[in-house]
Amino acid sequence: MSDGDFYKPSDADVLRMENELLALENRFLKAKLATAARSGPAAGGVGSERPLGDMQWLLRRLGRSPVGPLLRRRDAWRTLETRYLEAPPSMTPAERRSHAQLAERDLQRLVQRLDASPAGPLLRTQGGWRTLRSRYLPRGGGD
Repeated sequence: MSDGDFYKPSDADVLRMENELLALENRFLKAKLATAARSGPAAGGVGSERPLGDMQWLLRRLGRSPVGPLLRRRDAWRTLETRYLEAPPSMTPAERRSHAQLAERDLQRLVQRLDASPAGPLLRTQGGWRTLRSRYLPRGGGD
């Protein structure tokens, strides 16, 4: 088969697919925000479930990216994946609250480090990343 036999998306096709992906992510985040608003704020911090969900989202998203294999070489990254992606499913409410507080602290550090890295300007173009920055970076931090 020659190269001409395969479909090659045009620039417009690529932009359309990216737009659809961003629209889907936007709908997901809006639904997640609406769910969090209905459940009301939890005691302390950003909310008891939000940091856990945000950390899991970020770890999965970065783990699937082209830099995922490089990140997994670092002990600290593997620790985060073990702690938040392989967390025991049955925890008491007090353990879950403590785990969420730890997730919030780790997420603040991770967002701060990634935002200050050379990839920071590229990450800031992504809506999900801007949401994490607004939630977990101290006011005035990062820019």
